[in-house]
Amino acid sequence: MAQLECIEMPGRLIGMGRLADCSLRVERLTATGSDHCEYRGITIEAAPADLPEGRYELTFDAQVRVVQRLCGKWVNHFWNG
Repeated sequence: MAQLECIEMPGRLIGMGRLADCSLRVERLTATGSDHCEYRGITIEAAPADLPEGRYELTFDAQVRVVQRLCGKWVNHFWNG
């Protein structure tokens, strides 16, 4: 059995010559009796508005994902939920 919870957590965006903190909303799935967890449904909730459009690495909780800022919105390049 696994536990699914929706949580907020800090993240960091690196790309386009910039480094910026952000806040995320993620779904964390943890298997019962395990320390291992998976993240899915990752949404960037808040990031500096002046970040240029382009590709970024999103880091959080020892994870790295690729995202893109496009037309003022964040697009995920991972499809895990």
